This record gives sequence, structure tokens and C-alpha cells, in this order.
Amino acid sequence: MAKQLLVSSQIQADLVNQFLLNEIQNGFWKDMRPVGHGLVWDGVVAVVAEGDTVGPVGFKPMKNYDFLNPEFTKLNEDLLVQIARSVKPNMTFKALKKELIELARIVGGRMTDKTKEPARAFRGNNRPDYDVIRVVNREKVVIATSGAKAVVAEAAAKVKRTAVKKTKEVKAPVAEDGVTIVTTASGATVRKVAAKTAEGV
Repeated sequence: MAKQLLVSSQIQADLVNQFLLNEIQNGFWKDMRPVGHGLVWDGVVAVVAEGDTVGPVGFKPMKNYDFLNPEFTKLNEDLLVQIARSVKPNMTFKALKKELIELARIVGGRMTDKTKEPARAFRGNNRPDYDVIRVVNREKVVIATSGAKAVVAEAAAKVKRTAVKKTKEVKAPVAEDGVTIVTTASGATVRKVAAKTAEGV
């Protein structure tokens, strides 16, 4: 079976056949992972789909390609627009972006029907099974927390409890006549008695 990439417009077909296919195999994406991803493109021809079905036929791309990668478009913007203008003379790069986005979705398998919305790209927490993963992780946290509480309770039960003795309430000494009571910085109480002079001396 001949390997084909069914696309939704002639602009997309020309971009693949005249430029992008070579960039995938020998240019910008050549040394990217997975190794050998360009080999599956051998003999592929992009053609405009006659019906609504689009996508790879007779082969399966090994990776997704970002045809709007800034590093790629910065080097090749003029050439991409030139190829597109061979089909649509007034094409601008801003308008061409929509074609490149759609082409990336077709190659990546996110768009298989021209009449339907493309599938979402699942990245990070947007994976289709993320809700299941989130529930499982939450249960693991609950189990871990419960286990930690049990360990702390067991350790606390083994700690010897000692009673705290109450300190006796000490009443402040009352000064007598001729006696001065002074508290030093260290907390000691000193009683000072005034000296009496002898009568008749």
C-alpha cells in the first residue's frame, strides 16, 4: 500500500511535499527523538483528502511535530510563505499559521475528520486518566497521614510522664519599724536595720 498523508488543503500538501518532509528526515527534526522517526516517512506523499477523513495512511508517525516552533519558523518563514503563495498569492504568515497548526494536528493524529473538532492534546495534568491518578494519590496521602498519626500516638504513649511540682507560695516579708527590706538583683531579700545611737554619748 502506498504511504500517504491525507491533508485538508492544497497548501498543506505542497508544504509537506516541497519542504516539510525533507526537514523531518534531513533537516530541523532529523536528530530529535525518538531515533529513526524520520525513516517512517520514506515514500510518503501528501495529498488533499477527497472526503472528510484526514491523517496518515499506510504509516504511523513516531512523534508530534510542532511546525510553528519559533526556532524553525524564524529560519524558514519566507520559504513557507513562498510555497503557500503558489496556491494563494495573497497568503500572509499570520494566515499560514492556521494551516500549519491544522497540519500538525493531522500528523499527530489529533485531527482525523475535517468536519469535527480536533482532540485535545493531553499534557501534564490534562491526561485523560488524570482524575483516576489524582484519586489514587489522594488515597495514598490519607493512608500515609493516618499511618504517621498512629506512629506519633504510639511514641507518645511510651514517653514517661512526670508530674510537675507546684511551687510553694512565698509571702513577702513585712518590714518592721526601723527595718528596711531590699531585694537584690539575684532575688535575695536583705533586711537593713537602722543603727541606734547610745544616749548621752
